[in-house]
Amino acid sequence: MENLGHFWVEINIYGRQVYGNGRVLQFFKAAPGEDPFAPDAGLPDDIPVQKISSLQMDSLARSLGRTEETWLTQVAVSLGLIHQHLAIYSPDAAMVKDLRFLQVGMKTQPEIDAVFVAEYWLPKKIDFENVFITVEVKQRGERVLLDQIREQVRKAFGETAKVKDRKVDVVKPMAVNVIRREYEGAEEDLICVREYDPVRRSEFDANYSSKKGDDAVYGMPLNMKSCSAYTLRPAIGAFGKRKAIKKVAAS
Repeated sequence: MENLGHFWVEINIYGRQVYGNGRVLQFFKAAPGEDPFAPDAGLPDDIPVQKISSLQMDSLARSLGRTEETWLTQVAVSLGLIHQHLAIYSPDAAMVKDLRFLQVGMKTQPEIDAVFVAEYWLPKKIDFENVFITVEVKQRGERVLLDQIREQVRKAFGETAKVKDRKVDVVKPMAVNVIRREYEGAEEDLICVREYDPVRRSEFDANYSSKKGDDAVYGMPLNMKSCSAYTLRPAIGAFGKRKAIKKVAAS
């Protein structure tokens, strides 16, 4: 907000981290009424919530849980939350042939917190295509930033272009973060999984690659196609405790 005399004018200027050519930070003007840093931006009110067993992790590991992204990534991978989402809640669930975890923390700029590779059946199920899945992870209180995910898509296409024997023509971006929501009469921390529309290499190269300019990637649409949330039983350390919601008696 800028103070011009007795009037306040919303100028809607934000900053984002940028990569390459010695760049660090870039300021940009958001669309009127848009807040790229709004918490839980784009999340619907009626996210499906599922109880997930955490017994795959032993009790000591559960109690030693921490708040950082690496711990949340470990939880999501150990409990198979990406597999669960894509098998149950994705609109394309029937097309998933295989899904394999590749690694935690792919050291790129920006770093990709978790990477999966999948095989998706093509529409007539007579052939399949390889899909590279990037997962951005944010701890409680941190926002999922779409421009950061766009940069991860760009990096994913660059990394997979080196593979010649198993061509990768599709990148599917996803995100995981902790949200605080009401569930079964109490407020608690839930692990939210977001799935975005897949990006095809042909479309990316034609419109959003570095060949079109360093900033072309920020114009790439990134539409969330589904999301789900998970509550862990037994609870895991570092997640907020369930807090009963007091009901106000009718007068």
